[in-house]
Amino acid sequence: MVAGVLSCAGGNPRPCPPLGRDGHHHHPALGSGGEERETMTTETTDAPDAPAPAPASTSDYQPPATQEDLDRIIEARIARERAKYQGHDEYKAKAAKYDEAQEAKKTAEQKATERITALEAELAAERLAGARARIAAEHHLDADLLAGATEEELAAHAEKIAAAIKAAAPAPTAPVVPGEGRGQVSTPHTDWLRNKLSQH
Repeated sequence: MVAGVLSCAGGNPRPCPPLGRDGHHHHPALGSGGEERETMTTETTDAPDAPAPAPASTSDYQPPATQEDLDRIIEARIARERAKYQGHDEYKAKAAKYDEAQEAKKTAEQKATERITALEAELAAERLAGARARIAAEHHLDADLLAGATEEELAAHAEKIAAAIKAAAPAPTAPVVPGEGRGQVSTPHTDWLRNKLSQH
């Protein structure tokens, strides 16, 4: 084992002696006459850290002792909550007035729209009535017989009615002259006319 070099008295390096029974180094020191004497050097060791003290409780809450104390705590909390919403009723009233104004504006717009729609429907009905009368006169029909929501529908209906009347009408007969047209088929009308002529 190599001994360490220590700086002794006077600044001269010298070997470090071995540990003694007590676990310390014993160095020879010079006496008053220059002789060496043994001195004891104590090794210092760090003491273990002491445990940190527990932090003191910062909570100062004390439970209410009586019902009156509890009531005061509740009232204070209610007051704080009311302070947070101070002016809420005023804002709510303003919002309600704004909604009413918007609803009134919307109602006015709806009334105007309904009025315009009614006028347009009235104008369309008048135009359709005029077209019905004109088409009925062109086809020699009664206007009440025509049906249709547009002028085109009225015209098509009028043509259909006119064609049906024409197909149902009997063919015209020529007047019968006595003594002519031998072999002509007699009809009640011609027989009646013949009888009248024979009486004169």
